[in-house]
Amino acid sequence: WNFDNNKILDIISKNLPKSDKKGLANSGVSANPYHFYWGLEKYLKLNHNIKYCSIERKDIESNLELLQNCHVIIVESFEDDKTLLKSNKLKIGDSEFTLDSAVLRDVDAQHFMAFITLNNVDYGFDGEAKSRLVKFNWKSRLKKNMGEFEFIPEDHTPGNMKFDFLNGYKMLFYYKTKN
Repeated sequence: WNFDNNKILDIISKNLPKSDKKGLANSGVSANPYHFYWGLEKYLKLNHNIKYCSIERKDIESNLELLQNCHVIIVESFEDDKTLLKSNKLKIGDSEFTLDSAVLRDVDAQHFMAFITLNNVDYGFDGEAKSRLVKFNWKSRLKKNMGEFEFIPEDHTPGNMKFDFLNGYKMLFYYKTKN
């Protein structure tokens, strides 16, 4: 199948007030995926009343009541946080949230990759490559420390970029799947 993420960027951009477009990438331009998710969050909040909560992994336990009322939880972990979330689910009160996607920065803090779940299949995406999504079992790397890895789509020139879910900055996106 052929999917053009620039169409999503165009929809988000057209539906955001000018003041909320700061940092949102133009269609066809490589950019930090954080800005894409930020724009998507603003769009869904303004147009569909979806509540996002962003929190550092270490602060989850002390904010359970706040998180229970969210539709999407973005869990951030920095390089100095060496704790892996061992489950693809977060249970908060009666609510359950399921891991759907992630943004991971390489160990040299130079490049971001996006990892998603589509129709229950895990994929990786490198915005600098010409290929679209590449099947990649990224969730298994969150459950145990598998060390550094390279993600090199077939049409991308191999570089020295190494990624590591334990030792890299990451954002994990959990969507409410049970109320």
